[in-house]
Amino acid sequence: MTLPGHLADPRVITSFLGNSVGITALVDELLEFKPVSIPGLVWWPAYDEELSWGMECDQDLRQSLGIGREEYVVTYTGNLHLANAAEIRSLYLAVALVNRRGLKLRLVRTGEDYAALTDHAGDLLRANLIELGLRPRTDLPRLLSIADVLVQPGRADEFNIYRFPSKLPEFLASRRAVILPKCNIGYHLEHGRNAIILREGNALEIACALEQLLPDAARRKSLGMEGAAFAAKHLRWNIAAGRLIDFYEQLRTAAPVERNTS
Repeated sequence: MTLPGHLADPRVITSFLGNSVGITALVDELLEFKPVSIPGLVWWPAYDEELSWGMECDQDLRQSLGIGREEYVVTYTGNLHLANAAEIRSLYLAVALVNRRGLKLRLVRTGEDYAALTDHAGDLLRANLIELGLRPRTDLPRLLSIADVLVQPGRADEFNIYRFPSKLPEFLASRRAVILPKCNIGYHLEHGRNAIILREGNALEIACALEQLLPDAARRKSLGMEGAAFAAKHLRWNIAAGRLIDFYEQLRTAAPVERNTS
């Protein structure tokens, strides 16, 4: 089997890691593949502090997008591809279900589709969608500002437990209530305090969480402020850089480890 050049070959991962003097990972679970004798470090990605995360709702942007005053908004920033098509579809389904049950909710989405969202009823799923395509990163704080809730769909499966969605530090820094699955950074957030943690991550659970959260402005504000406090404490680049520098210095001064030559 020949793999594309941009993908790593899982058949050689053991020997590759065995020849390392240290291993860094974005989530704890990735260190499961680390040889016991080799030091490891988990460091978390961060948000860009030069951008204005946590700004007040941009009412002009809401109006320009045709969003009514009585409508709620969920913003999702990210591409759709084969690996995440099912979970993004669950978000679309949840939005449709919330509207069917009587709450007016719009889904504002950036990014492109590299796979099909669904093979049927696509028009129904897109009925409450505002698609903005690719947008500059500098637009993201404004786009998140119009959201009442931010949702990272998905469940704790083999796709999600070994990754760290890059949008999550920005979601948390935006001071909006965040709904996400119990995996990767979700393991370290507290349900009901600084985020809403999904157990199953399906469309029905997302819809139920939205129905409870959207009408409760005080709870949304509390979750958003606590989430932003978590981001400020843990998800800043100077924190990540400091941990990496300390780790590299420890490796530099440590005794050499025996490398795998097999």
